[in-house]
Amino acid sequence: MNEQTAVISGASSGIGAETARLFSEKGFAVLLLGRDQKRLSEVASQLKTKNEFCAFDLKDLETHKSALESSVKKLPPVTVLVNNAAIFKKSLFADTPDLEWQEQFEVNLMSVVRLTRFFWPHFKTQKKGSIVNVSSTLGQTPILETSVYSSLKSALDNLTMALAQEGGPYNIRANVVSPGLIDTPIHPFHSMPAAQKSEIFKTLDHIQLIERVGRPRDIAEAIYFLSSEASSWTTGANFRVDGGVTLK
Repeated sequence: MNEQTAVISGASSGIGAETARLFSEKGFAVLLLGRDQKRLSEVASQLKTKNEFCAFDLKDLETHKSALESSVKKLPPVTVLVNNAAIFKKSLFADTPDLEWQEQFEVNLMSVVRLTRFFWPHFKTQKKGSIVNVSSTLGQTPILETSVYSSLKSALDNLTMALAQEGGPYNIRANVVSPGLIDTPIHPFHSMPAAQKSEIFKTLDHIQLIERVGRPRDIAEAIYFLSSEASSWTTGANFRVDGGVTLK
């Protein structure tokens, strides 16, 4: 087993849960972060390696720092941080109040800032760390009704490059994975009855050059690659995993 730990936010479902399972398969200890204690517990029970989970809202990290520190101490050294937690709400720009901008700002950008700032000293001390921020193709090419989400993902892309610049001297790498359309709970179709979902996918599949909707495993594999020694000379990169949707 690897004597190292991967920390994954938004780990209770979708991409985060699948990423946790993959890291565990690869021998990593895993620290799962998310808001839903029951679902985090369910994911933790599926893992093959040592793990801990902390259930709290990342907007309130300051309040839960001691619990996070306690979990970190129970695991091998943290060498990987996957910032995956996010919320996605669609609305027209003119109809989006300040409150909605602020909520998405806190979750989609500032949670990354705060969690990365928490682990940064650990990475500097051990001269080793890989940060993978889960962004979106919408950070590069927005679509209608995503002005908030797309703007913040674009900011996340730029933050990642800044982290790569500052982290380089300490062997801290920072990269972005930008998913396209993925079948996760962030989309309404995810929880639809199978027959209805199948009909919707007949339309959605053709949006991509590779004609299928993405799966959480597609993104988890990319995250793992950017966290592993296989990409040891890669930092500041934006890895688009979208089935070719942005070229369609």
